[in-house]
Amino acid sequence: MHDINPDVDIGVILGNDDCQMVTRESEDLHRTGLIRLVDNSAWKTRHSWQVIGTSLVPETPFHLKDFERRDCKADPVRYPSVQAMYSSDQGIGILSSSAWF
Repeated sequence: MHDINPDVDIGVILGNDDCQMVTRESEDLHRTGLIRLVDNSAWKTRHSWQVIGTSLVPETPFHLKDFERRDCKADPVRYPSVQAMYSSDQGIGILSSSAWF
């Protein structure tokens, strides 16, 4: 595309039918300048258009859940089912998720 028309800007927003495994390849293309990843950021094109995007979508009935996020004010915050820990000279300690996150 850039060989044929180098003045075309290509913005990409990964979304609900993309999985996280394509993120690295997309970031590589972004670093080379072939595409611009527009995720939770603003971008001004060569033609001074302001593009703002997010890859997150409301919950769907599909199996891929990599880019889903509820966005209702009354929804409780859901924490991942992991245990936060830290290490120090005294050993490994457990952090209180509710206190820190």
